[in-house]
Amino acid sequence: MNNNTISLSLIIIIYEIIILSLYSFNKKFYRDLLSWPIILNFFIIYVMFLTDCNVDAVTKTYVALIKVLLLFIVLYLGKLNFRNYSIGLLFLLVYYLCSNINIIYSCDVNIKHLLHSLLFSTLTYFIVYYFQR
Repeated sequence: MNNNTISLSLIIIIYEIIILSLYSFNKKFYRDLLSWPIILNFFIIYVMFLTDCNVDAVTKTYVALIKVLLLFIVLYLGKLNFRNYSIGLLFLLVYYLCSNINIIYSCDVNIKHLLHSLLFSTLTYFIVYYFQR
């Protein structure tokens, strides 16, 4: 299976909106469901700005604004820990293996760009984790 159309950002935005809308029914359960995509939010934001994509500035700003707004809400409600970080990385790996990123994002992304984004995302995740404790 090779994904050529669905972006990771769209998947995460829709997922977080659904979980946030259900959050008041069972806070503990939905808190756990909100927590694993936090690393993906950081990753998406870094990829948007560290790669050379054919995305206009307005679209990039709009997506970044939505991602940052959702990220603040999820960081407030979510739980940062190594388990959630690992689940997010596993999801990212599966998405990477099943998707043609260059076609989906109209980019010339190489592994170096993705590794830089992953490194910065990981550093940001654990800095926020350290200050949230």
